[in-house]
Amino acid sequence: MGDEKAMQSRQRRLMGSTGNKSAARWKRVLLVSAVLSVSAAVLLGCAAPSRPASGVETPEEAKKASAADASDKTGQASNAGTPNADTFEETPQETPQETKQISTMEDYNSRFDPSHIDSREAREMYISNENAVVLDVRSEASYIENHVSVAVNVPFEQVKDFAESNLPDKDTVIICYCFCDDKGGSALSACRLLSDMGYTRAFYTEPGDEWTYAGTANSSITGAQAKEIYDSQNGVILLDVRNPDEYEAEHIEGSVLIPVTELEARLSELPDKHAVIIVYCRGGVRSSNAFKILSDNGYVNVYDMQKVSNWPEPLATG
Repeated sequence: MGDEKAMQSRQRRLMGSTGNKSAARWKRVLLVSAVLSVSAAVLLGCAAPSRPASGVETPEEAKKASAADASDKTGQASNAGTPNADTFEETPQETPQETKQISTMEDYNSRFDPSHIDSREAREMYISNENAVVLDVRSEASYIENHVSVAVNVPFEQVKDFAESNLPDKDTVIICYCFCDDKGGSALSACRLLSDMGYTRAFYTEPGDEWTYAGTANSSITGAQAKEIYDSQNGVILLDVRNPDEYEAEHIEGSVLIPVTELEARLSELPDKHAVIIVYCRGGVRSSNAFKILSDNGYVNVYDMQKVSNWPEPLATG
């Protein structure tokens, strides 16, 4: 009995000792597990992608950054020239400069194109407007050689002064020409200048067969042409350069007698050097001499009909 109790007591001590050892063992197991867990977490954390140190990008971030840069550049290109609202500085406006007086044809040929009309329209416009003016804007030498009979020679450089002095009405029909080409040349330049000056009916043209011509290159005309000029224009002078007895025998109705031998001394009787003058005589020699005298003295619209007999209508006497 006593031995049995002793054995039970020893068994309890052994069990208590074993329980204590088991508890201690479990604690150690748990501690090791915790350490292993932490280690595993650390190891896993090292293996997982992490944000790199400053200045280093992952491939994915590099792609994103490249796309963002491209977008920014596109935006900058589309907004080129548009100032940032935060840094905008207003550009000072240029002060309008005083308009310079334009005196060369090139200045006007780069500007607006005024109305161009063809030769027929120009002729009709001249006839239908009593105060219309035709301007030959070439040099005097070119004008003397060949020009429209009713034209006034005003070289381009003189157009402004001529208009200011002689054309006060800004609605005057002004037809310019220069025998250049379809581009207008100095006639186009003159027309633009006149338009700049406020003339509202300035035109340019290239004269054709609708017009009659004068000058040394067009001195000889037929009797029919002379009659047409005389009937279609005001102030035409029929100049008979024969002797007085010849004039009394027969002459053209309305003609003026100044014998060729007296012509140069009596030029004061023909004050308008732009007047249309048709000269004639009996056979053509004296009329040719008269034409030269008049041309040499600055008369620019002179025609030579030569013979009085070329006149297409009956002649007057007395």
